[in-house]
Amino acid sequence: MADNFTSLTTNLRAVPAKLERNLAVAVRMSGEEAAKIAKATTRFRDHTAILRNSIEPVGPTGAFLTGDLEVTLSAGAPYASYVEGGTPPHEIRPKHRKALRWSVEGGYAFAKVVHHPGTQATHFLEDAVEQVLPRLHSVLVPQAIELSFVQAGFDP
Repeated sequence: MADNFTSLTTNLRAVPAKLERNLAVAVRMSGEEAAKIAKATTRFRDHTAILRNSIEPVGPTGAFLTGDLEVTLSAGAPYASYVEGGTPPHEIRPKHRKALRWSVEGGYAFAKVVHHPGTQATHFLEDAVEQVLPRLHSVLVPQAIELSFVQAGFDP
């Protein structure tokens, strides 16, 4: 009887470390899946692929046992936040010249000020995360928990 209690105690003590590792893997996998979804979006045109190539998961950071285990989906392009969240109407003025210039058919157009109507938010990062969360909660987390107990010595 004492041997069973000792074995049970040893196995239970191993569970938290196994949970930390396996849940971090599940969260990392979800971040990688969200990045793939965000990169595959057609919600914006990416002429240079800079924005698309800058999308990546960061982490996981934190810990399950402290309640702050997370992965962040990031887009490092300097204009990523404008594509994600949109922009209000605004004026564009030249920074280094007397006028703005852009190509038009047959030449160039010039203006001292352009009244930009703003851009609509795409929420491509937010939506990618929302698509991944159900699988994280219903599949990956339960699998990570079960694996942790098996690794700690509890038979299924």
